[in-house]
Amino acid sequence: MIRLEITAEAVAWYGAIVASAAAIFSGINLWRDRARVQVGVNPGMSMYPEDPGEEGKTYTLISVSNRGRRPLTVTHVWFELEKDKGQRCLVADSVKGGPREVTEGKAVDYVLKDAPEVDLLAHKYVCVSDATGRTHRRKLVDALPKDKRKLLRRRTTK
Repeated sequence: MIRLEITAEAVAWYGAIVASAAAIFSGINLWRDRARVQVGVNPGMSMYPEDPGEEGKTYTLISVSNRGRRPLTVTHVWFELEKDKGQRCLVADSVKGGPREVTEGKAVDYVLKDAPEVDLLAHKYVCVSDATGRTHRRKLVDALPKDKRKLLRRRTTK
């Protein structure tokens, strides 16, 4: 007859290994499931068909997408000259439309009419605020399409 003896030390090691694996697995799931915000800025766009009286006007399209698994509620979008200080330019479309929910893999767009007195490309950051109070900040240079990045870099080096 075969006798199998399990010691208390073996049970303790088994429990420690299983608990550690469960903690690592839970941490990976939390990290993977977080909301990941991607912000894109595309200035100099025109509307088609144009509204009467709006011929030749250009617009800036700000696209906020959620690459994560958790839904995100966008409350405000703005531009900043410096991080957490200085002039801010709030996008009126983000206030007028109210909070918008962005689910997994979806995007929401905000349209800003270009004004000659406000140079958006002089700002350093584009920021998105969500309903939980988090601010997602991205450098404006990184949020622009590649062809427009070169234009901005040429302006800043002059």
